[in-house]
Amino acid sequence: EDFRPLSPAQEELFAVRQIHPDEPYFHVQVIFKVGSANPALMQEALTQVVLKNRSLRTVFRRTTEGWEQGEGEAEEIEFLPVAVESEAQARSVIGAHALRPFKEGTRWCRFVLACLPDGSGCLGAVFHHMIFDGGSVQPFFTQIFEEYTAHRPCAAPSGNEERVSYRHSRAGSSASLEYWKDLLSEAPEFLRLSGEECPRGPLSGAPEIFETKFSSEIASQLRAVA
Repeated sequence: EDFRPLSPAQEELFAVRQIHPDEPYFHVQVIFKVGSANPALMQEALTQVVLKNRSLRTVFRRTTEGWEQGEGEAEEIEFLPVAVESEAQARSVIGAHALRPFKEGTRWCRFVLACLPDGSGCLGAVFHHMIFDGGSVQPFFTQIFEEYTAHRPCAAPSGNEERVSYRHSRAGSSASLEYWKDLLSEAPEFLRLSGEECPRGPLSGAPEIFETKFSSEIASQLRAVA
């Protein structure tokens, strides 16, 4: 099994999760309109895309030394097709699934295809910020629709509605701050680094100027690049 430690950024997110394990902090929710909704073909398209993207197969597990991350199987994607009467109901159903916390040992992404009476649908994807960020949305959905339309023509996606549950992040940030305050409560106020004493006076916002000299050859090359 190829499990590895979390990155420093992931450790910070898990600090919030340890305090509020059942809250949907840092969930990314995206909704795209599908011109022709076919649940079986969409599930196959999602499976193929997840198979090509290692981050979407990420699972987390707890050990005696902390949390670790590794890869799950592509066939284990969480996909739910559901019949709805309107786009408003579709958004409501997808939003409800966005509020569900991700559990240990499972994939930290899930998908909902809300099928409308006219044959169209809304594809909702929910990710944890631990494995996915907003900048990945467009290329990810491009891959999905390339896979999907390769088997069945459908209308191009009519745009996305992206929501990130940072409405919870203020409470999460406050809880994280308290967590680190408690963890560092026994640390000394000042540390001596490399023989130099850290400044004890108030910090100043005034800028400092550092001068660097280059040879005439390097200077001319920099001017050419500029």
